[in-house]
Amino acid sequence: MSNTIRKTFLFLLGSILSFTCPTAFARPGSSGTVVLSAVHAENGYIFLRANSIANPDGCANASVIRLAPASPEELDRMLSIALTAFATKSEVHFWLVGCVPSNWYPSIPQAGMIEVVD
Repeated sequence: MSNTIRKTFLFLLGSILSFTCPTAFARPGSSGTVVLSAVHAENGYIFLRANSIANPDGCANASVIRLAPASPEELDRMLSIALTAFATKSEVHFWLVGCVPSNWYPSIPQAGMIEVVD
């Protein structure tokens, strides 16, 4: 097998496996799927606590996530989703957009997206 064909084959195989992996949400920027253990409001921010949050950005602590909405209206929607998920113990997934300082830890992840997953 030529070197070019081998490289192409390995690239395609890697691409296929990355989409069929059972941990499909465990990729850079993703929190993985978690169940919320607390919803907390402080100083104009909403913080969510959960165990086993992936930490793709290497924040100092990943047991707490701060919501990072694009607008006040989006904050209302994100909070509504979070409270519903917390009340029903549903799994959620976040798209993480970097680390921010917090009152408790040097840095925690912030989420630009939240969704309830099946």
